[in-house]
Amino acid sequence: MDLQFYPRCVIRGTTSLTDGNDPLILIDGVFGNINTLNSIFPDDIESFTVLKDASETAQYGSRGASGVIEITTKKGKNEPLRMNYYGSFSINQVAKNLNMLSGNDYRLLAQERKLEFTDLGYNTNFVEEITDISFTHTHHLAISNDTGNSNYRISFGFIDQEGVVTNNHSKNFTSKLDLRQNAFNNRLTMDLGLFGSMLKNSYLFDFQKTFYSAATFNPTFPNHKNSETGAWDQISYASQITNPLAWLEVDDDEDNAHINMHTKINYFITDALKLSVFGSYTYNMIENSQYLPTSVWGHGQAYRGIKKTEHLMGHLLLNYKKSEGIHHIDLLGLAELQREKHSGFYTTVTNFSSDRFSYHNLQAGAVRLWEGTGSFYEEPSLASFMGRVNYMFDRRYILTVNARADGSSKVGKK
Repeated sequence: MDLQFYPRCVIRGTTSLTDGNDPLILIDGVFGNINTLNSIFPDDIESFTVLKDASETAQYGSRGASGVIEITTKKGKNEPLRMNYYGSFSINQVAKNLNMLSGNDYRLLAQERKLEFTDLGYNTNFVEEITDISFTHTHHLAISNDTGNSNYRISFGFIDQEGVVTNNHSKNFTSKLDLRQNAFNNRLTMDLGLFGSMLKNSYLFDFQKTFYSAATFNPTFPNHKNSETGAWDQISYASQITNPLAWLEVDDDEDNAHINMHTKINYFITDALKLSVFGSYTYNMIENSQYLPTSVWGHGQAYRGIKKTEHLMGHLLLNYKKSEGIHHIDLLGLAELQREKHSGFYTTVTNFSSDRFSYHNLQAGAVRLWEGTGSFYEEPSLASFMGRVNYMFDRRYILTVNARADGSSKVGKK
């Protein structure tokens, strides 16, 4: 099990060559992407709906060009105090590996063909050395209650997942809170939601090179460092083959913190006319830290980088629904404002005299690469207005008309 690759989801196929083709993800009305799902424990999901056609995705404009996935999470219900716990434990193991020559077979074949080779006297299966049995355990606790005109649900989740490759690990902490208050004989409904997560990943730096080296490295080399030099024995004449156990010493870590707060107010002005107000604030910070030791990268190299994203969104929606005999009409008007802030920086340092500090002491590196340091900042905003008319006749024929206008700061003035 490799933990390095993020999931992909494609609904409409390739719709853009440069801007990605992942669908728009909405969690309880909060905008996100496929990685936002890390903030929600699977057991907290009530349902999800995939929107594909133009009429369904029109409400989201160009952002829904690749499709939309609407996710609804579990909320408090009209039931007394309830507590649920869910847990699981699993064991992962490589089912099948490449059948390469053992150290003894390698020596025998080289002697039969009169080939010159370095024989250090060991019999090491490097593919098995870099993999191991791994364990995964998950825990989830949810508490809900209803007090008549109000209810709540709070949940906590934890996933601890080891990869079958040594030094490949993932931990994800999630939490979620939902509150609902009803008033004026349920004509007014107020919802408050909070969810967040802290995802910690330790990656395998170069998946392809590590396994290629494990399959092709000299099996007569040991599975430990040289006792005299304190370093891993290497094959000097093979530029693309490195001792695979040395790659496992690379530190490649990522911390991903995500938090969201949102609120929604629904008020029925009349039985047919409803006013909805929605507001959301999202904060996301991703910190990447990496150190390539001297055993795999010349004089060593360290990298640190931070990316921060803030997303503020609010919309006002009016919805009118009326049925008269075989006629049904549904009118919708929407005004929406969004503002984002993206900022971050990164730096790369090389020429370390020791691997002891890893990426924790960048000053220990003697050279800061001129192209390895940078920062960025942008603050785009978006204003949107939409109108929609749905007319249904005799529950058999439907006519839909949509109109939408978007104004983005990313598009310069004419």
